[in-house]
Amino acid sequence: MKKHYENAILAGFLLSEGVGFKSFSISKEDFTGTNREIFETITKQYEAGGKFDALTVSLETGRATDISEILNTGFSESMLPTYITGLQQAILTEKVEHIRTVAAERIQAGDDIVNIAMRVTAKIEELQNRYGEKKYGSELSRAFNDILGKIASGEKSEALEFGFPPADHLTGGVLPGESIILAGRPSCGKTAFCLNLLKSLAEHSKKSALFSLEMGAPGIAGRLLGQVSFMDSRKAVRRPDLLEDPQRAEFLAYAPAIEALCAQIELFSTCGTNFDTIRRLARKAVSRGAKFLALDYVQLLEGIEGKLNRNSEIEKISRGWKALLRELHVPGLLLSQLSRKCEEERRLPVLSDLRDSGSIEQDADIVWFLSPVYPKNKNEMPNPEQIRLIQAKGRDHGIGFKRLIFKREIQTFFEEEVE
Repeated sequence: MKKHYENAILAGFLLSEGVGFKSFSISKEDFTGTNREIFETITKQYEAGGKFDALTVSLETGRATDISEILNTGFSESMLPTYITGLQQAILTEKVEHIRTVAAERIQAGDDIVNIAMRVTAKIEELQNRYGEKKYGSELSRAFNDILGKIASGEKSEALEFGFPPADHLTGGVLPGESIILAGRPSCGKTAFCLNLLKSLAEHSKKSALFSLEMGAPGIAGRLLGQVSFMDSRKAVRRPDLLEDPQRAEFLAYAPAIEALCAQIELFSTCGTNFDTIRRLARKAVSRGAKFLALDYVQLLEGIEGKLNRNSEIEKISRGWKALLRELHVPGLLLSQLSRKCEEERRLPVLSDLRDSGSIEQDADIVWFLSPVYPKNKNEMPNPEQIRLIQAKGRDHGIGFKRLIFKREIQTFFEEEVE
């Protein structure tokens, strides 16, 4: 991507023949390889006569082939400020990563941590002043140009796909900073659905972190064992002594798959219910490669500030969670309870059924409900396997639903086949 920005900027300068060349804050140090040589020649010819073009630069540098490639970049004059900003951000990211790597090596070698931290902070601040201050155009203009730049370059989307078709069909992938609420009444499979998503991410080599406030590590491990093996793991977890030898061998055969899963899902089940602790652990998880965060569930969290009523506490937590996802640049899933009203009235849930605070709905980019299908006959119980995944809110995603089958014995959801 950095190379694309370099080429697009050089193409802009060459095609405009120097018009506005000095109005942008950029130097030869921002370019690499032959591009640096070409930029130096452009600068020299501009300072000598104020004008240059592709031919004069090609003749002086002898880089006709490279310049021909640069001119085929697909340059758009209106997007030159976006290309320069994109290049400077790429340079900033690269240099900051290098500084942090060198600092970590020096700390491991035994150098003074405080001294290193002070020097790293000063150097990063210097780089941010160099590469992060200059902005061109209005905020809205920059946003448009950023989108158009990604379209022009064919840049891969940052949207995270779960690899779990019902979720991916409803969302089209979730972007960094987006918050999903998954709500349902007890026994609708909220935790199982969450684990289905994390397992699917793991199978696609995408790391995640789960903060389980309700269920301990053995319960989570047992559910994942059922999902991986497609076998009823309840007896294996609770009474392994009652397993027959063939069953024992079948479960043990899945040990490598379980090991691979554990490498991709970081579980925090003893982190307590304090949001500040969870925020700190989330930062660590993301620094170790987590691309998705999940928290089960919001009503068990303690408020960020004391002496607030429960609605105000949930409001603070909801906004704190959203802010955390934006800060860490990852999407996340927040599990929540639903009020009893939809169950008592035997109907599908609506947004107003979310427990404790309307801010949960307001802060979420996506709201999912898991709900049984209630028969018209009030004396008839719903089929425990038939579950609807309802997308009741989808900022930029729309609304919709998927028919699911929940196989409780293996804690796994499947999309219902509709004839």
